[in-house]
Amino acid sequence: MEEIEDLCGNLHLIEEEEKLVACPMGNDEEILRKGDRSLVGKICVDRAVGKEIVVNTMGKIWRISKRASFLEVEKNVFIITFANHADRQRVLEGKPWLFENYLFILKAYEGGLQPDKLIFNVEYFWLQIYNLPLGLMTKKWGECIGQSVGQVLDVDVDEDDIGWGKYLRVRIKLDLHKPITRGRIIMVHGKKIRLAFKYEKLPRFCFNCGWILHGNSGCSSTTAPDNSINPQFGPWLRADDIFKRRTPNSYSNASSEGRMGGLTNNDPVAPVNDGEVSVGNIGIGQRWKDFRQGNFGFFDKSNGKMVAEEICMHA
Repeated sequence: MEEIEDLCGNLHLIEEEEKLVACPMGNDEEILRKGDRSLVGKICVDRAVGKEIVVNTMGKIWRISKRASFLEVEKNVFIITFANHADRQRVLEGKPWLFENYLFILKAYEGGLQPDKLIFNVEYFWLQIYNLPLGLMTKKWGECIGQSVGQVLDVDVDEDDIGWGKYLRVRIKLDLHKPITRGRIIMVHGKKIRLAFKYEKLPRFCFNCGWILHGNSGCSSTTAPDNSINPQFGPWLRADDIFKRRTPNSYSNASSEGRMGGLTNNDPVAPVNDGEVSVGNIGIGQRWKDFRQGNFGFFDKSNGKMVAEEICMHA
């Protein structure tokens, strides 16, 4: 498409070719309905992938009620139309998706964009935060730490906003043209704590520069390609342990317009319902009693707020 635009830009048009063609901009209900059941996706791999291979592969992975229709509009870019809104929502809920371990970015259909003007530079991931003290495994702390990485869409905690476990899960919107964030340092009561990050369903990425997608100029790293002596990025950033605390029905911000707080109906996203159930809840009084026995002195919620603000400033 760029070659066509460049060619047209060098042409000297005659008067007839310069005439504007005016078409009525009516409200075509059929195309609007079809657009509401559609997504636009791109498989992030250099080689061209055949449409039929994509259709068969993703049909097995998605497990929706009826096979979706794929129409290729650019190299490895497809308009995907689903039989119903429920299938479309199910696929959105399961993002990110992988095709042969390459990222398959999905976004809402936008009828006003030309195919070659579609931009695929962000995707949603579940981030796992390790080495976080138990007293800080809360929704507030997840939002605070997650915002230093990308836009926070959700924090996987129980109804009392507490998410005890081996790690805290935060759903973020990740810029694919930046190195993957490997961790953060927080300050708690004057003590520095280094946090380690892992990402669920992390696709192939460059172990040299840490980018999931290279720009037009290729790898951005200035170091030697062989960093095996002191690797800065590697497969350890992929999460191999995934525990989902909640199902979509338990999300407090869920709605028919978009299941995640802060999202609009242009791109609703929520974790996939994999049948796992919430862990057993301890009474909130017992939780606060347990905190008082720890090192953080969480005698009430005001102390929790005070410490959280401290970490946000030092994160």
